[in-house]
Amino acid sequence: MSDEVEMFNHANGISRRDVKKCLEEYSPRFNWPKSKARVLDIGSCDGSVTTILSTFLPSDYEVLVGAEINPKSVKFASDKYGNKRIKFVELDIAGTLPDDMKESFDHVFSFFTFHWVNDHLKSFTNIYNILQKDGEFFAAFIIFSDIYLIFEILSKSKKWGPWMPHFDIFPSLYYDYEDPDVPVTKMLKNIGYNVHDVRCKQKLYYYESVAIMKELLTAVNPFDIPKDLWPEFLEEFIQIQRNMHLVSEKGVKSHYNLMIIHCSK
Repeated sequence: MSDEVEMFNHANGISRRDVKKCLEEYSPRFNWPKSKARVLDIGSCDGSVTTILSTFLPSDYEVLVGAEINPKSVKFASDKYGNKRIKFVELDIAGTLPDDMKESFDHVFSFFTFHWVNDHLKSFTNIYNILQKDGEFFAAFIIFSDIYLIFEILSKSKKWGPWMPHFDIFPSLYYDYEDPDVPVTKMLKNIGYNVHDVRCKQKLYYYESVAIMKELLTAVNPFDIPKDLWPEFLEEFIQIQRNMHLVSEKGVKSHYNLMIIHCSK
């Protein structure tokens, strides 16, 4: 898995670009009522996005903790990006919340994580319990992508279907929703949040090359496709992208929808 983390670190320009854009747009709206803020970044993965987040925090923040379910990702991030104020820890946000996490952070952020999490009610409830009074929660995650669509096409083929029997739990929870902001807003309000903004944004990104696209797919692949068949799977994936006119001299184009959540306790 450490190899996959390194591949993700190299190929994941999409997250870094969108996190910067989100924070440039939304950071003026964040409330920082006191000094020495304690900040949590859920789903820190390789740690690169956590370091970007640190540049948008007040200069006197006390600590920024990147939380990640994968211990190898935690080690990679700690070794590459950790310092006196940026720490990385292991945490399953959809699991049982440790007592020392309760009401211990002023702000919770999460970027490109919740399309991997199936239990949003438990996760968002845990985040509510992590926040101190008046604390803020901001998240951005994918709800639809043409990459999901291509995986779905391959999962229905006779050749690849046997290796992808649980495709339905792979995409974002809101993959087939017409108005996903409606149930998400309702859920957040039922938990107890003050909801400031929940919206979906249409996005476009160019992966700089087919090689980078393959590297990212290898890093995030959730299916048990045998290693000796994986290069062939990648070629068929890229061929579908070519058939969809997504591959050009600019790189590999990807259309996706991003959900933005901004709320407070």
